[in-house]
Amino acid sequence: MLSLRAVIGSSGGLGGRALVPNNDCGGRRRLGLKMPWLAVDKLFTFFILLSALHLSRSLRSIPRSGPINYREEEKKILDSILGPEVYDKRIRPSGLNGTDAATIIVVNLYIRSFAKIDDVKMDVQSNLTPRIEILILERNPSFAAKIKYLTMTDARKVWMPDTFFRNEKEGRVSLTLACPMNLKLYPLDRQQCSLRVASYGWTTGDLQYIWKTLEPVQIVKDLHLPRFTLEKYISEYSCLTVDLTFKREFSYYLLTIYVPCCMLVIVSWVSFWLDPNAVPARVSLGVTTLLTMSTQTASINNSLPPVAYTKAIDVWTGVCVTFVFSALLEYALVNYASRSDAQRLAKKKHQKQWELDHCAFDPEHMEDLPPGSGPPPGMGGPPANNGGGSFAM
Repeated sequence: MLSLRAVIGSSGGLGGRALVPNNDCGGRRRLGLKMPWLAVDKLFTFFILLSALHLSRSLRSIPRSGPINYREEEKKILDSILGPEVYDKRIRPSGLNGTDAATIIVVNLYIRSFAKIDDVKMDVQSNLTPRIEILILERNPSFAAKIKYLTMTDARKVWMPDTFFRNEKEGRVSLTLACPMNLKLYPLDRQQCSLRVASYGWTTGDLQYIWKTLEPVQIVKDLHLPRFTLEKYISEYSCLTVDLTFKREFSYYLLTIYVPCCMLVIVSWVSFWLDPNAVPARVSLGVTTLLTMSTQTASINNSLPPVAYTKAIDVWTGVCVTFVFSALLEYALVNYASRSDAQRLAKKKHQKQWELDHCAFDPEHMEDLPPGSGPPPGMGGPPANNGGGSFAM
């Protein structure tokens, strides 16, 4: 009777298995029989290799997470939307949703500085940067997933609106704009200047300008204006207008106009404390202050445009000139009244002296006097009437 047992090789593996018959006679015989485990091992190895090959192909199909070459992406997008088969820069872009409506132009202004605000010419010089957004094509989600903004270095490749500033006098980026002013309250006035954006070749049915939703007008934080302060600005949509409200700085005019005028008026009043008999000093002081005040008024008017209404500064200078002229006129009247009183007192004194002398003369001795001798010395007749003027003693 034969019995089977498994013999494991010294390597500890399952690679060599054999059935060993055993007989009762004490003689042993080893039979080497190969089991089908080798075929299973090869099949398992082939399956692993096949899985690795499939995994490598799957990894190749997954996009790499490395850096994207944005220059190539921009070039592809620009070629796809601005190619000659797709885009023609000579034709105005369509409206919203591809309709034939007006082209939407989104405008943003960045005001950098105001160089000068001229009261005589009634204009303002500004340095600003206009930004214009044009919808060339509808937003493509596939493009937006790759890149958000496109940089156009050559604006000649796309259609551009014929935008201009309506109240512009000269300049492009540095503008000189017309600014009609109302100077009735000068120098306590506020002036409103406008920036008006429009198209000179297209009507509102073809082009429609709108302000940018977020911060349509931007102004430099440390913006400083000579003699003015920018109080506020308002952007309007009807004509795409920016109304800038300027408040005139009063401190400048306080030191250059109001204080000098007050000093001239006070100096003219100093003549009231001078001796009334010091005629040259009082007259020269009054005439000098009057001429200086007139020169100051002429200088103020030369710095402003000629207008048909009365300004607040005209009222102030007119009152100051009136005070100075009144001081000079007052001395002339006082001097005339003083001389008239002196002459009247002198006349009364002479009349009284004559009456005293005439009463003291005895008429009985008049017959003893020779003919034509007249009264004694000091006893003349009444003074001749010279019209109330000066008289001779």
